[in-house]
This record gives sequence, structure tokens and C-alpha cells, in this order.
Amino acid sequence: MNDNLIIESLSPIERAVLPNLSEKATSLNEISKKSETDNTTTTRALEFLKNKNLVNIKTQEKKIVTKD
Repeated sequence: MNDNLIIESLSPIERAVLPNLSEKATSLNEISKKSETDNTTTTRALEFLKNKNLVNIKTQEKKIVTKD
């Protein structure tokens, strides 16, 4: 598939998120902020891009303890 066909097949949210990805590790919050989308929309776009084999996603869980 050539690049133009791939670009044409992307949804608006995929087009908003894709240019804001980089080789270095980037957090969901950073990608969302740069893409001007919320975290849920960004997550959805990343999953769509992953399903199209256009990106690889690494996840890392953090446990944060807070005092209420």
C-alpha cells in the first residue's frame, strides 16, 4: 500500500495523533496535549493505528498512592 492510500484511509483522529508521535517514549498525556484531543480519543486513535500496523504501543502501569 502506498503512502497516499494509507493517509487517505486514516480517520480525523488518527490524522491528529500520528504527527505527534516520536521515537522516544511519550506519555499519553503528552500526545493528547500535542494533538489537542482528550486521553480517551487519543487512546482510541492509537488503537486504530495499531490495528492498521502503523504503530507499536508499549504500556507501563504505575501505582500512585495519594492521601485524601
